[in-house]
Amino acid sequence: MGRSISHGDYKSRITAFSPAGKVHPEERADIASSVAPFPKVTSGSSTVLESTWAPAPIATAPTISSVAIPSGGADSTFIAGDTVDVTVSFSESVNVVGNPTIGLTIGTSTANATYASGSGTGTLAFTYTITAGDTDGNGISVAANAITLTGTQSIKDTAGNSATLNHVAVTDQSTLLVDTTAPTIVINT
Repeated sequence: MGRSISHGDYKSRITAFSPAGKVHPEERADIASSVAPFPKVTSGSSTVLESTWAPAPIATAPTISSVAIPSGGADSTFIAGDTVDVTVSFSESVNVVGNPTIGLTIGTSTANATYASGSGTGTLAFTYTITAGDTDGNGISVAANAITLTGTQSIKDTAGNSATLNHVAVTDQSTLLVDTTAPTIVINT
């Protein structure tokens, strides 16, 4: 009376019933061991039980595909008050809770760029405002694995998988210099 159809990695079971709703005895055990409950669908003079196949939750965590600092300030040099934008691209859309940070290396110091936008997309934006005293003649860089989550902060995909936050370093960017030293005037007499 019934039959099993195998397709891909999942099974869909369709079992035919008589109009009286009686299951053939050989099918009873097969149905009991299958995914239950099956919804009934009536078509003409017979009733069919169908399984409802739903994909398993995605068990793959989103990963970082790139980290970039898109542009420098005027003439490729940031000064006090300029904003450094950092983009972090993921393998899929992610949702952000809280304000995670990513560490920037400016000179010999670490400055934290704070999450600004992008939740629900595959690219997150982080920003840092250059302050007096920041100086970097080689260019801003980002150390490997520099994203920090604290407390209840999270970055997850829509299935609830926490993002893997490992990424490669962004080496010194010679087009992203920082100079907050005010110019001085020297008068020779």
